[in-house]
Amino acid sequence: MTKNSPRYYVPLLFIGMISMVIGIWVGLVRMGWQWAVPHDGLVMMHGPLMVGGFLGTVIGMERAVAAKKVWGFLAPLFSALAAILYLAFPGKESLALLFLTASSFFMVLVFIFMLKRHIDAATLVMAIGAAVWFLGNLAWLSGYSIPQVVLWWSGFLIITIVGERLELTRFLNISKQQYTVLYGLLILLGIGFLFSLFNLDWAMRISGLANLALSIWLLRNDIARRSVKKPGLTRFLALALLAGYFWLGLSGIMGMYFGGIAAGPYYDAIIHTVFVGFAFSMIFGHAPIIFPALLHVKILYRQVYFIPLFLLHLSLLVRIFGDVTLLMDYRLWGSLISGVAIVLFFMMILSSVRKAEY
Repeated sequence: MTKNSPRYYVPLLFIGMISMVIGIWVGLVRMGWQWAVPHDGLVMMHGPLMVGGFLGTVIGMERAVAAKKVWGFLAPLFSALAAILYLAFPGKESLALLFLTASSFFMVLVFIFMLKRHIDAATLVMAIGAAVWFLGNLAWLSGYSIPQVVLWWSGFLIITIVGERLELTRFLNISKQQYTVLYGLLILLGIGFLFSLFNLDWAMRISGLANLALSIWLLRNDIARRSVKKPGLTRFLALALLAGYFWLGLSGIMGMYFGGIAAGPYYDAIIHTVFVGFAFSMIFGHAPIIFPALLHVKILYRQVYFIPLFLLHLSLLVRIFGDVTLLMDYRLWGSLISGVAIVLFFMMILSSVRKAEY
């Protein structure tokens, strides 16, 4: 375990992936597809399964491997246990929430340990992202509603991804002025989160402004604009990043326009442009890099990766069109194809591992 052998934590990744698949399934049921679910309470746990059970587990694993400390795996362990409770033990949602809160707490501790070892902007920003997830979970634990808490969850992903990009683009020599702008935008985003606790309308508008500004900052400072002209995996990653930044900006615009809505198609559009358009586009782009580091395998890059990436963004366009025009069929089919694209991509990744001859 001290050597971070994958055989110890692959089961956690497996639970995270199951959480993702079931999370997508129940999300589609929420959208209107008349399918069976393991138990009725699971339909309301779409967000916790995707953010906590899947992304919390994967991000926690990645950071624990980087920290090279056994106790660091408590973060993905607790998020995986929360997923198991949601999936298999109806009525245990309160305990699952406690486990998710514990997971985010240990993730914060991992980042504190890493910052004590070496302070840098990328790790600091990711630490802020983990703290936002922890505070959001505390808010949910305290009785705030999911529409209030979901901004904190989205902030966890947005800020973590910004930190990841800082980590991978250090050689661009981002100026001190640009870092100052970034920190200011993160503060603005944090103000939006705080407003969510007592004024959702202002929270959506402030967070929307911050998201739009962050998308512009990322487009300006990320190497993706330059690397999109290069072949192979580099181009695939760059296109995934640029598409993700587009969706983050669009989410910001819609958040400012629609304001504090807590349900319905407009809410769906604001939230899923971040969680599907931005977050999953980033996951697609980074998966061929992150999973080999986690699992100690090689993943063969293949051009067919563009198929699910294209389907993801095209289907999201269809879904958002259905949201803003209130056309249910577009919403249904757009969300379904997005789910298929996500599952198809990970199936391709698994297939590439087998073909890599590691």
